[in-house]
Amino acid sequence: MPILSNQTVTLLYLTPANSRDVNLRHQSIREVGVYSGGYFRNQGSSLVTLYPFICEISDGTYQVRVEMDVAETGITAVNNQYLVLTWTYSGSASLDKISISSTASPGANDIILAYTTISGGNVSFDYSERTVPNTLDLHLKTEAPDAAMIANGDLMKVRVRAGRIQTAEGNVDVSEQISANSITSGGSTVYALVYIDDSGVPQITQDTSTIDYSGRRVIAELTVPPSTTTLTSSMIKDVRTFINMNILDEDNLSSNSDTAGATQQSIKAYVDATLNGSQTRVLRKYLTDSLPVITTTGSISIPHEVSSALSKILNVSVNIEDTFLGNLYVVPGSKDGDNIATGQPGFSVTYDSSNINITAGSDLSEGTYKIAIDYIL
Repeated sequence: MPILSNQTVTLLYLTPANSRDVNLRHQSIREVGVYSGGYFRNQGSSLVTLYPFICEISDGTYQVRVEMDVAETGITAVNNQYLVLTWTYSGSASLDKISISSTASPGANDIILAYTTISGGNVSFDYSERTVPNTLDLHLKTEAPDAAMIANGDLMKVRVRAGRIQTAEGNVDVSEQISANSITSGGSTVYALVYIDDSGVPQITQDTSTIDYSGRRVIAELTVPPSTTTLTSSMIKDVRTFINMNILDEDNLSSNSDTAGATQQSIKAYVDATLNGSQTRVLRKYLTDSLPVITTTGSISIPHEVSSALSKILNVSVNIEDTFLGNLYVVPGSKDGDNIATGQPGFSVTYDSSNINITAGSDLSEGTYKIAIDYIL
């Protein structure tokens, strides 16, 4: 019978263990849900066929892995309900079985396979609420046609598992689905890309000679031999960078690769060596707090508080926005004594060891300003 109290289950390394103990250890360790397969085909008269699957399922106390290797026919679907898998530990090999049923309200431990709608006895399947394990290896994974797709005639399409993408407008959830289009095989090898468009729909683009990634969120490459009638997994190359990123451990980053990542240690070693060598660390400082409005009547000196200024300051610029005319003047600063006027007559900016000195231009009505200083730390 199920154990109802809190407990600690310990299995020694290389020590034989029975299935009861192993199943207890799996509870909440492996993500529950459908790992592969488990799709449907309409039979008519509200009946459907369930194709083989692999899943992890729990009853809240125990958890098991279930592999179904034959299709199950004659399953009754109900309009606007969920087809779910349910399992409860019984302790008896003859009674301990997984069941499939339709329900309007799935239970906490039920695995949702599909949501069904029925019209004229024909069943349609929505897999968007399917219980999918929250594992990185299945995120937006491209898969070859499974038994259900083959039975439905989708021989040259791919299935893409659920995931999420980021667009300029924000995050887009991608439900598990079959690609919107298929590959057309001919007399020569076809090269194709599987990518996710901005609306979250998997698409296939194909060519006979080259592969163009431009502007596409690519998750797989397809290489399809001549006269292919059904795609297979051997034709799919997984190019999801978050799964297959090549990590290099080079303190000098000598490979200069545009496809590989670097270890944290390598990045730190490279930055430390660079900063201690020939390059200079430069910071930018802005002086904007509580500064008075500048007018044409005179000049203003603002303390910059940069120690050893003349040796450390690399550049000074002042942005002046005319309050009345809306003009924006960008005035560069020079070292002490060398006034520079640009943009409008009379503007000048100089700096010395203590201050930044601004003289207004004759065309300025009245304006606010922002000072930027680039200096060596």
